[in-house]
Amino acid sequence: MTLIEILLALSIAILVAAVVLSMYQTVSATAFGQNRRKNSAEMASSIRALLVRDFSTAVAPAEDKLCMFTLGPDEAGFSKIAFAHTRTEEGETDARWFTIEQVAYQIVEAASSTNALVRIRRPILGPGALEPAETNVIAAGVQEFQIRAYDGADWYEKWPQQESSATPQAVSLALGFQEGGKQQRIATEIMIPVGNPFFSSFKRSGTTTTSP
Repeated sequence: MTLIEILLALSIAILVAAVVLSMYQTVSATAFGQNRRKNSAEMASSIRALLVRDFSTAVAPAEDKLCMFTLGPDEAGFSKIAFAHTRTEEGETDARWFTIEQVAYQIVEAASSTNALVRIRRPILGPGALEPAETNVIAAGVQEFQIRAYDGADWYEKWPQQESSATPQAVSLALGFQEGGKQQRIATEIMIPVGNPFFSSFKRSGTTTTSP
């Protein structure tokens, strides 16, 4: 084999390797982008599920201030909310074995001067009530966190309201945050069962007519 043939073979090998490498990079970038979008969607879904679970298990307040349902804006205009709800231990199937804890959501300043949504929880009864509250970051890079409470007639940015029940019937949530270089936004309304009136009997209204 001559020197020219060797150089030609090397050139072809280098060209093929470059094409293969380019294809690998393209496929890897596509897969990475798909996984990032999937993870971002899963993150938004898990945050929504957590909020729905907490609000749907809210309990009516007692005399303890830790049980009160409170909502209002912080200094930066983000919503800040706290209420009591029931929680069952993981693996427990009997709903009667639950604990009552206070849960709060608020915005705090995180690293690089970004805002983060945190969830603060602590048991109201039992040995856990003597321990420090547990704080977890729910979402980073938050640009929007607004909650409004519904009393059956109007929406409010502050709670409690005069002449309203202790707990609202529903809340509306708007949460916008940055996840994996992509903007995520959650907008939903969540019913609060304990805030809705329940009637044990119904009165039938109107009259019944029969044809001759």
